[in-house]
Amino acid sequence: MSQPKSHDAPTSRTPSSSRTPTVTPSLPRRSDTVQPLPSPSSTLQRQHLDRPQPHHTQVSPSSHADGSCYTELYPGPQSYVERLQAEEGSAGVDPLRAEDGNVYFSPVVETVSCFKPSRYQSPLMGKENKPLEVGVLRRVKELLVEVDPRTMAKHITKADCMVARILEVTPEVQRMMGVTSGMELLTLPHGQQLRLDLLERFQTMSIMLAVHVLGCTGTTEERACLLHKIIQIAAELKSTMGNMFGFAAVMRALELPQVSRLQETWMALRQRHTEGAILYEKTLRPFMKSLNDGRESCPLSNTTFPHVLPLLTLMEKNAVVGEEGTELWETVEVGVEVVMFHLGAARTIAQLGGIYRSNAESKLQGFGEQAEVLELFLTDFQMRLLWGSRGAEEKQALRYSKFDQVLTALSNKLEPPIRCCSSVFQVSRLQETWMALRQRHTEGAILYEKTLRPFMKSLNDGRESCPLSNTTFPHVLPLLTLMEKNAVVGEEGTELWETVEVGVEVVMFHLGAARTIAQLGGIYRSNAESKLQGFGEQAEVLELFLTDFQMRLLWGSRGAEEKQALRYSKFDQVLTALSNKLEPPIR
Repeated sequence: MSQPKSHDAPTSRTPSSSRTPTVTPSLPRRSDTVQPLPSPSSTLQRQHLDRPQPHHTQVSPSSHADGSCYTELYPGPQSYVERLQAEEGSAGVDPLRAEDGNVYFSPVVETVSCFKPSRYQSPLMGKENKPLEVGVLRRVKELLVEVDPRTMAKHITKADCMVARILEVTPEVQRMMGVTSGMELLTLPHGQQLRLDLLERFQTMSIMLAVHVLGCTGTTEERACLLHKIIQIAAELKSTMGNMFGFAAVMRALELPQVSRLQETWMALRQRHTEGAILYEKTLRPFMKSLNDGRESCPLSNTTFPHVLPLLTLMEKNAVVGEEGTELWETVEVGVEVVMFHLGAARTIAQLGGIYRSNAESKLQGFGEQAEVLELFLTDFQMRLLWGSRGAEEKQALRYSKFDQVLTALSNKLEPPIRCCSSVFQVSRLQETWMALRQRHTEGAILYEKTLRPFMKSLNDGRESCPLSNTTFPHVLPLLTLMEKNAVVGEEGTELWETVEVGVEVVMFHLGAARTIAQLGGIYRSNAESKLQGFGEQAEVLELFLTDFQMRLLWGSRGAEEKQALRYSKFDQVLTALSNKLEPPIR
């Protein structure tokens, strides 16, 4: 007897049919996963596959004493296709038949992507276009600036849910899928194309957002403002829309090496949009890591699109998606419990398609979409924008590889790579260490980034100085490096004048300051004596800061006597090795 369907109750496919599709890869049993409600026996079934495919596991119902039924997965010696061929050879079973009042349909195995960039027509671009056309990029940038983050998040969620077949799934599409929701389809073998399409969408969305940051050739403050907008969109996707797929794609854009290396841009973000920087570093980024590690999830009542990215990259680990497809599992400290968590979560997700649909419909109720804004987040449009009408049809691996080079070139043009000979580089590149500083010692990070570092830059540029009454040792480094510019001190001696935007006025300022400094030695001495009055020095502590001690510590008793250039060059290699050991360079 059929039970009534409910949008809020989890559903699963009825086990009454002897034909059961097979699933790749196998999802192990988990005793701690949520048990679904009884499934209606009238759920549409599709179990005839268009062509033979190798499979490794079978789906079988498992019933409990309470009458509940859920999808059980275990290895089977014979694939579904082989059994079906044997059955049809003897009985001639029709793929569309009636039995006990239930109708069964054969599921369709999709082998072609739902994205058709070559046929895509857009009012924002012509029938044919080149990659990254300036006019289209300019219009996209205008829309990103004009539209508020919440509206953006709603458009992204609408597009995501349509691709994932959470929203606007017609009965005909349900018959083709063999299930009622894309969330169940992506866990099944004949859902491989949906998994690949979602991975394509994830990558393309991330790259497009990164392009808009890296393509902003204005001031550092303008790029920081754009970063802040993207962070706000990520926050809206996470908290307001409950769209974990869109949230992961936006976070991926922010974490791409070509974006995360822009130190000046991130510094400007922390100085001009401190609340956004703190939101990203103390809330969004840790939450993203917790999602991947299986330590946190979005409340079901607020979720429109669950976090399926780990499942997608695990099930399609061998699919060609550049190197991004396996990156999650290679960078996360993956133990068996993490893998089992995501596989167990997949079983639960497959049963909750109706709830995700209801949540999405509720959050988008009364939402008046804007055609141009929605278009920005359609994968067909993004593919055409990034690779052009011809390039969008190339193989995925080639497209991603080429664009990785484009992103790297754009990033290096905005902020040229710091020379590895600079000892500052080996410390400043430790992103995880600096992130921990901002999370655990926020006041210290703000002090450094909003006060000390800007003041240092102002000293070098000649725009600021320490009050004379408070100065014990004036800022003479610019004068020293200018007067001894040809002295051999590695490459550090000339670095100040090569990195500062030095105009004649800056040089003249420091030369003029030198004349003043030369006349104020008595004042500096008096200030120093005053500040050190009554100071009881500790011999061991003072020794740490004696140059003779430091030279012996760093280069040893013999090495300390070597030429300066050789000493600095060798130790630069030591610092680089230590830095790379702490945090290996991002590929």
